Amino acid sequence: MPRPIASQSPDIPISGSAPFEQPEFLTKAENYDKTYTNEVKAGFPNYAYVRGKNITDHQIDGHWNLFFAQPNILLYPHLWQGNQLVVGSGDPNPPFSLAPGQVGATLDAFNWVPPGGVDLYSMIA
Repeated sequence: MPRPIASQSPDIPISGSAPFEQPEFLTKAENYDKTYTNEVKAGFPNYAYVRGKNITDHQIDGHWNLFFAQPNILLYPHLWQGNQLVVGSGDPNPPFSLAPGQVGATLDAFNWVPPGGVDLYSMIA
């Protein structure tokens, strides 16, 4: 770290060292498949969002969650389930409610200060 490409997933947009000023753009259908490659720095606050699209024909209610892990332990959730991130308000599980076809996202960014010493992490939403 720092890495110039922090995420290539449309489901976990990274805003880098500051939250997006108006994160509502993440919920627009035309922006859903876009990725945001902002730099992530170890030892400093970084901000990430979780988003998804309801591809069913019924309402879906649930909670957003975001975890981080070293790639070599991804198959063992008991090793990384304690690495849950929280949004700015302190909530680790912000709720969502998505109508059929709707794109939703956390509008309050998850906060993450990557530990130093390891230069590769995976995010799990």
